[in-house]
Amino acid sequence: MRETEFVKVTVQHWRKEGVKEEDFVKWCQEEQVPRYIGLVKKHGFFRWTMYFTPSASRAPLEALLAGKPGYKVDDYDVVLNYYAPSLDNVVSLMSDPEFVTRASEPEQAWVDTTRAHLQIGHEVVYLDYGEFTSTLPTD
Repeated sequence: MRETEFVKVTVQHWRKEGVKEEDFVKWCQEEQVPRYIGLVKKHGFFRWTMYFTPSASRAPLEALLAGKPGYKVDDYDVVLNYYAPSLDNVVSLMSDPEFVTRASEPEQAWVDTTRAHLQIGHEVVYLDYGEFTSTLPTD
């Protein structure tokens, strides 16, 4: 594995019906992160981010994509990005009984648990903070 290649798991969640966007973001940042971040670190993840997608920011992009058949702006509310050295870290985290008590159970009042989208793969970084990385082809 190259130094800029690693396993990335992405999870998209929607707010539970009736939960306001501002309240959801506050819950994520002030309650869920402090409760859960130690567990993520314990299982060897080296980066974990939340990417919020406010509904107000979707309309301008939807207008730009209007003429592109098949393109759409997804309407989930938060994207969780997990970065780990290997798939073993992901399995370890999701198999830990604390995962249920620190992640799954607390989200019941806030997250629409009837749906979620997940992706898993590896991410290769080509441009990092404005600098080209060593993963660029050399021809």
